[in-house]
Amino acid sequence: MFWLVETPEQFEELRYKGFKQVYLEVVPSLDYISCIFIATPQGKYILSINHSEALSLEIDPVLEWLKGMEKIQVRNKVDTIQYLPFKNIEDISMQTSHPTILPSIFQDIQSRTHNINYTAPISKVFEKCDAAYEKVKHLQYKQYYDFYNTKASIVFGALSKNGIPIDTKLFEDKYEYKPPSDQIYPEYNFKTATRRPSCLYNGINFLALNKEDGSREVIKPKNDCVIEIDISAYHPTILANLIGYNFGGENIHQHFANLYGVDYKKAKELTFKQLYGGIFEEYKNIEFFKQAQAFIDKLYQKYNQQGYIESPISKWRFEKEILGEIKPQKLFNYLLQEIETSQNIGLMWEIFKTLNGKNSYLFLYVYDAFVFDWDTKEDIEEVVSIFKKRGLVTTIKTGETYNL
Repeated sequence: MFWLVETPEQFEELRYKGFKQVYLEVVPSLDYISCIFIATPQGKYILSINHSEALSLEIDPVLEWLKGMEKIQVRNKVDTIQYLPFKNIEDISMQTSHPTILPSIFQDIQSRTHNINYTAPISKVFEKCDAAYEKVKHLQYKQYYDFYNTKASIVFGALSKNGIPIDTKLFEDKYEYKPPSDQIYPEYNFKTATRRPSCLYNGINFLALNKEDGSREVIKPKNDCVIEIDISAYHPTILANLIGYNFGGENIHQHFANLYGVDYKKAKELTFKQLYGGIFEEYKNIEFFKQAQAFIDKLYQKYNQQGYIESPISKWRFEKEILGEIKPQKLFNYLLQEIETSQNIGLMWEIFKTLNGKNSYLFLYVYDAFVFDWDTKEDIEEVVSIFKKRGLVTTIKTGETYNL
């Protein structure tokens, strides 16, 4: 039985086996596919598309064969669809307790600066892929994965593919690393406990860039300016929607300032402390927090009685079997952040549709902020209207760089 598929005859023999479902791992090299690892109940194979140690298969018949599968299982769809944009791909590794990020075989996939996968021994590439498969082969796809398998994977894949525009000299000076070009491609990972994603490139967390030390100066637009759209009082807004509370069109933080009897800045601080740390005794009679506490209590009761709670937009489940014993406030915080993420995925879906074919593009998403490389000949109000339709209040910042 062969494991290396490198000739048309071997590929035809593989295709003749009639597989309807496979596990797959793409082995990239720079911007193209070097190899494709495939695992089936009948055997494991590596298809050589462009590797220094083997003959090369024509890519089109391979893609046509894979596209015709009933199901392709992977352990990171966001990465896989950069190379195989197929609808039949299913991500089986969605929980934080399992391997989530497609690790490089011998290189950082997103940096695309080296050709190591092309020259590494193909037997070693096979072994690496096989070892990764063995860690996830027991996993089963669950129905409530659908939103993150489809919409979320496509959105974060597109966002990563857009890249972040940088000044290469400033970037090298700041991080002591020479990027391959003036557009870098970070990796978004939404497979966290709360579904809030991380965004990393070469060890740099782009969702936590320091505002004071020049970290943001490295981001420089290709178009005319950087525009950031911020959602105001996002988590209080989400909670108000959950409990049916109406702020009556008033500024949310000012609304709380009036209730607390403090200034605006102090009101923001008090509200967020209570959303994340629990409601203070002296404010439990305020109607908003009275309803919030009742919601949290009911949520926790449901978690313990049925063994999970379900998020309203994505239908993602926080399962007791996975999370175990958890405090009521922490469970509520998980839900709040998941709703933020799933709602933002819907917003970004509409943003990508609106900006399709235009020069302006979304290049960074930071929880309640959306950052664009903007062409001033295009109308930002088209994007702002997406937020307005969902009842979200926004503020807009503009500058020559992200830092400004």
